[in-house]
Amino acid sequence: MRKKKIIVVGIIIIFIILMFDQLSKAYMIGKKINIIGDFFKLNYTENKGIAFGIESDTIVIPTMLNILIFVAIIICIKKYNPKILIPLFFILAGGIGNLIDRLFRGFVIDFIDINLCNFPIFNLADISVTFGVLVISFFILNSMVKKTEE
Repeated sequence: MRKKKIIVVGIIIIFIILMFDQLSKAYMIGKKINIIGDFFKLNYTENKGIAFGIESDTIVIPTMLNILIFVAIIICIKKYNPKILIPLFFILAGGIGNLIDRLFRGFVIDFIDINLCNFPIFNLADISVTFGVLVISFFILNSMVKKTEE
């Protein structure tokens, strides 16, 4: 029963993240807003690449990667520890947000621009994916440490 409640919460998380992601992207179309000088700005960018500025000449490869990741996440949701379900939903929500852009626009809208070490411009969906990956990484590392202490 606990897993079913987590899945309901996960669906709500997906909906909320998708809503904020798509609304923020729609709002930022064509805009550039300086927040902290040139260091931190919101700067509309069309990203035709895959991730972290990796270029792609077609949307087919990023779209297929998205679909493969979705399938892997759905398999994990059905089989694995409830502790990692919520982070998996964050990853899924971010992936869906960027997939919506690719399918309907042909590119992903990025706009969060932090001028630090030539870091790529990103969006809320990217933050969601990164957060989910970091939390899952923490659980994996924590379980590895516990096994070595036994």
